[in-house]
Amino acid sequence: MRLKGLALTTKFKKEWRNRVGGRVPSVDEIKRMIRESVFLQKGMPYALINGKIYYKPGLYWHIEEEVVLKIDEENMTVISVFSPRLAPGYREEPGERGQELGARN
Repeated sequence: MRLKGLALTTKFKKEWRNRVGGRVPSVDEIKRMIRESVFLQKGMPYALINGKIYYKPGLYWHIEEEVVLKIDEENMTVISVFSPRLAPGYREEPGERGQELGARN
């Protein structure tokens, strides 16, 4: 994916603070994360029944940061972020990024 002109949406920045925590990464940091990520799903256009075009976002999993980035590849915007904090029962221990998914006490 070409990363020229990549932008971060306000929604993405808010979600990063709520779902990941800490400082929101810069555009250059997000570009680096995308380059290092495991590619999960390519963004693609779809024609809806009413004739309008819908663009399915691309998904990129950055293993080290424990996040999945949702990217509108048509408009070159990072629109959402997912993290283990969204998992039911997730608890973050002091000094750690979090516990294994699925682990129970």
